[in-house]
Amino acid sequence: MITDEKEAHVWVAAQLKPNALAKAQRNLDRQGFVHFCPMQRETVRGASQFKQQIIQLFPGYCFVHMNPASGDVRKLNATHGISRLVSFGSGHISTVPTQLISVLQNRCDEKNCLMAPASLAVGDDVRILTGAFAEFVGRVETISKSDRLRILFDFMGQKSHVDMPQQNLEKL
Repeated sequence: MITDEKEAHVWVAAQLKPNALAKAQRNLDRQGFVHFCPMQRETVRGASQFKQQIIQLFPGYCFVHMNPASGDVRKLNATHGISRLVSFGSGHISTVPTQLISVLQNRCDEKNCLMAPASLAVGDDVRILTGAFAEFVGRVETISKSDRLRILFDFMGQKSHVDMPQQNLEKL
């Protein structure tokens, strides 16, 4: 049976060593592996201000496109920055559905940072992702021509409004 070379490749999840994402990515690039590590923007509260930082969507893991029949498993397990490939039970490497990786890649920008979905409408329930109101849940009240959305949410027992760009919101 002849198999297409592309069909032989699968996506796997690689567990990273602590704080070794950059090292793993450098070594995967050097070895010629295609890899994908989706990131997301997060707002954290500091002592006196809010800061926006970019963190991994799946902390401690990276997806790698590899051919399990060609000895890539041993190469990946020996790659600096990678602890091991994720497997369950009998030691067989677990694969990640290609469709899931494709959907994630389509939702990311050129820096692999997750973007908000483009289809928000009046009346949609949303979560605010960044800024002083991060993690608040509200409802889209209006959408202006400049793509700013007015969000109605409950703040300290009162209905409040805030205008913000669509990329700072996540549809629920």
